[in-house]
Amino acid sequence: FKDVNGSANPTMKGSGGKGQSNRITVVKIKGDYENDDYYLECMKQWDWYEKKTVPFLSSLLELLPEPEEEWKNVVVRWLESDSDADLADTVEVRKIQQELGKGLHETSVQGNTIYQMSTDNYSSSSVDKVVEQLNKHGFGLEQVGNSIHAPISGLDLDAYTKSSMPMMTIVDDKVWIRVAGRNYCRTVDDLDQAGIDEALNSLEQYIASVSKAHRGDRRAKMALAEYLLTVMTAPFDHLYMAERRRKFTRLREGPRMTSYYGTAGNGKTYACRYALKMLTGLDIEALTSGDFTQAAVLTAARKGSIFPLVFDDLQKDRVREWGTWGKFYWDDGFVDRSLYPQLIITANDRIDSGGPLGRRVREIAMHATFSASEENSVLVEELLQANTNIFLYFSKLMIERWAQA
Repeated sequence: FKDVNGSANPTMKGSGGKGQSNRITVVKIKGDYENDDYYLECMKQWDWYEKKTVPFLSSLLELLPEPEEEWKNVVVRWLESDSDADLADTVEVRKIQQELGKGLHETSVQGNTIYQMSTDNYSSSSVDKVVEQLNKHGFGLEQVGNSIHAPISGLDLDAYTKSSMPMMTIVDDKVWIRVAGRNYCRTVDDLDQAGIDEALNSLEQYIASVSKAHRGDRRAKMALAEYLLTVMTAPFDHLYMAERRRKFTRLREGPRMTSYYGTAGNGKTYACRYALKMLTGLDIEALTSGDFTQAAVLTAARKGSIFPLVFDDLQKDRVREWGTWGKFYWDDGFVDRSLYPQLIITANDRIDSGGPLGRRVREIAMHATFSASEENSVLVEELLQANTNIFLYFSKLMIERWAQA
């Protein structure tokens, strides 16, 4: 626990000679620190500080487009508009986009073709901004009075599916996904014990296949199992975050993002394929290192989907860049009570545990390695083909438990 004291305008070199300096007091608190008197007093002072100040540059970060060459114009326009780029509130724009995406998917699941979204609670400038942005990509949105009329065909446009995972929402207490213009239900009607046993057996067979690897010991099997469990719970992390914000209004960190790392040849790519088929029942590929940019990730996160953004084999520079914007993802990128996807990556390299991601990312180490043999290739293909239906039952349990909470 670090108590940072000094000027509200931090300096790297200030010595106090000109009235500007910083110092860091490290206070060690053991046990239940959240109820410690010193900690509570610090939080009280921090609350006072927040009430007397405004965030520097506010939400400029999420306005920056993917091509870095276009950043200058956006920054200039944002500053000239007194931190209100295009007169549209960026948080409100994000909320509209998320509500629109969720509503479109629900409408398609229910068999309708047009989603009508009320705009009574949003400013006209923000609504105009969203309509303008999406219609540039062919969405065909129409503003009728205080509502937006949106055809569900927008869900399948390249602009909506590029650099993103399948659409996923909870509709009528069931998880639904949309892939290539079709909706698939990923929740069973009943918890059939025989079906659960079969699904668990299939999952255990895949995890047991790690024994074929060099150093495929119990620890390696536990790493793979933890990764698969992380992917399986990820669609419900937004519910955890909503409850966390409700109970602890000052805490900004969200559920931990995940990095499944290890040397080449340890089965990370196959683990991604298995995990994605476990969620969808379909053979789909993870997103690539090229998709893992700040702009692309934040754009995908605004679509109102709870399907985790799964990236495979991130390059070292992408992992390093993540440290510069990853803190923003849940801390400020999440809008209360919104649908928001979790971030899950695989990589050869570790994150900087001493940086901003240190307490925001769960690292799972896979030390086993597989030889490139015909036997291993055939085995893993057979396991991928069989896969497991465990998510169908898991989603049923999660939704029921949440309803009872």
